[in-house]
Amino acid sequence: MTPRTRRNVLERFAAGDSLEILAEDYRITEKVLREKVLRPFVRAAFASYAALGQDLYPESWSGKPRARAIVSTVARTHDMTVADIMGRSVKRSITKARHLAMWQVSDALGWSNGEVGKYFRRDASTVHSAIRRLRGEL
Repeated sequence: MTPRTRRNVLERFAAGDSLEILAEDYRITEKVLREKVLRPFVRAAFASYAALGQDLYPESWSGKPRARAIVSTVARTHDMTVADIMGRSVKRSITKARHLAMWQVSDALGWSNGEVGKYFRRDASTVHSAIRRLRGEL
């Protein structure tokens, strides 16, 4: 897939086209779209925003509304629901998305591991482990 095609896919996804429609139009599977286009883009965006010291979410938002926006963004990017991320599933794809959301909430809001854990209904050590693992992958 060429860089131009990737850009077109991302623009159409941002405009609201579903993964199913995009996969059909570009004759590739939804899994390939997620793994080869969307996830690398999200990782690069998060890394570049963090490097620039910019925030992905408005400053006027604080606390839980902002955390909900972060979780919602991660859920949509990974083609899941917020309930999947906030739930108890241990399925690898859901767990990875949950860990990314935990890291983003911690980073964007400056919350401690305990505060993030309370929001996600997890232990602080779970949050610490998830964030450490993610930083190792990026």
